[in-house]
Parts: sequence; structure tokens; C-alpha cells
Amino acid sequence: METKILPLWAIIVSVVLLLWSLMGLWSFYSSVTMTPAMMATLPQAQQDAWNSMPKILWLDFGVATIAGAIGAVGLLLRKAWSVWAYLISLVAIAIQFGWVFLATPILQTIGPSSAIFPIIVFAIGLVAWLLARKWTADGWLN
Repeated sequence: METKILPLWAIIVSVVLLLWSLMGLWSFYSSVTMTPAMMATLPQAQQDAWNSMPKILWLDFGVATIAGAIGAVGLLLRKAWSVWAYLISLVAIAIQFGWVFLATPILQTIGPSSAIFPIIVFAIGLVAWLLARKWTADGWLN
């Protein structure tokens, strides 16, 4: 199947998603390399949530960010496998934030505002996955 020309707006969206993914990678890196002194600067409720997070969820955090970055690179390379990378990232995001909100009292201690950024992260992951699916169906990715 011949790949169709990618519109300029889709290239811009792909670059923005790559930049978003790079911020996610930085967040993951800075979280796993956080020193006790850096941790002490966070609100107590956030410290408690981070400290109680099982090690497997730290791996999940890494999977979410790395898969998202791979998906973004896939979009720029016009590869249909970006759909799978974004799906893996989306599932990992849901697992991580699901645990945070179901297994910790963060909503009670910090309040509903603690859900704003995770909702944004999930929404962007969902949009990226849906775009990759649509662009593949439209013949923009092969």
C-alpha cells in the first residue's frame, strides 16, 4: 500500500507529541534519581504516595514513558507500529495512575486537584493512540 503525504499539521502534532514524550522521559528519570533531600521538598502526601509505590509500578512508569517516546518517534518515521507503542503506553499510564488513586489516600490528602495532571497525561496518551490508529487507517503510516 502506498503511503499518503503527511500534512504539515500532522508533522507539527508529531513533533509536539515527541516533545511531550521527552518531558515524560525527563520526569521518569528525575523521579527515579530523586535524592532524599529532593524528596523532602515535596508535600508530605506526595512523599507518602511515592514512597509507598511498589517497585513494579516504577517499572510501569518507565514503560509508559519509553513506549510513549517510541510511539512519537514512530509517528515521525511514519510507522504503523506507533499504534502499538501508544497502546502499551496508555495501558501503563492507566495502571500507574489507577494504583495511585485507588491504593493511596492522595485524593483525600491533596484533594481533587491531584487528579488534574494525571487526567491530562491519560488524555494526551489516548489522543496520541487514536491519532496513530486514524493515521494508519488513512494510509499516512505504514
